[in-house]
Amino acid sequence: MNQLIEIEWLKKNLNNPNVRIIDGTLHMPTSGLNAFEVFKEKHIPNAVFIDLEEISNQNSNLPHMMPDNDYFSKKISSLGINNNDHLVIYDMYGMFSAARIWFMFKAFGREKVSILNGGFPAWIDSDGEISDQINKLDIFSEDQDDFATSFFSEIIPANIDKEGRFLLPDYLKEHSNISSEVTFVGQGHYFQIWEPKAAIERQKKSRARLIKKKKSLSSIIFPIHRSNEK
Repeated sequence: MNQLIEIEWLKKNLNNPNVRIIDGTLHMPTSGLNAFEVFKEKHIPNAVFIDLEEISNQNSNLPHMMPDNDYFSKKISSLGINNNDHLVIYDMYGMFSAARIWFMFKAFGREKVSILNGGFPAWIDSDGEISDQINKLDIFSEDQDDFATSFFSEIIPANIDKEGRFLLPDYLKEHSNISSEVTFVGQGHYFQIWEPKAAIERQKKSRARLIKKKKSLSSIIFPIHRSNEK
């Protein structure tokens, strides 16, 4: 596995489902820049954003210290990154924070991980395509939770027997072909179990926040790509 990936190779594999592109940009505090806000304005198409601060040890007084394996794995898997994906990491400066994130993946035993040679500056210089909207919501954001709660979730009451077992409604069992056994499956980020009235209240608040922020699905999850203009 090549540790450095060339620009032309990435262009040819831009839509390869087995290649996951990661923008791992970290700006110095004195820059006044918000890395995710910059990412939303311009990045390599199909890239996801990883916040180095977010995936580092949250209990250390020192910056960017290694987290434990469990914490790191949960943060990375929440982005939909699989063990068999070939990760290509870059940053806005060419070779800065991308190297730290590459090291973290390698330290936790990841083999298919590379750095984009020259990073985003080299991509721009080669007239690489640029996306100015994000392909998916930031997995750690409140907006992600609000959209999921408001539009993609369904609130279904479930009774609990004396021994604390959930009793699924008959129509759900029939629809899902469940008979005597079930399996809880985490959907990437999480699954949730709520008290019914609290869940309805949560949904109302989520919708209200989206309306107040004037957020819409079309403005967030549909990417618009453009070629770089020199």
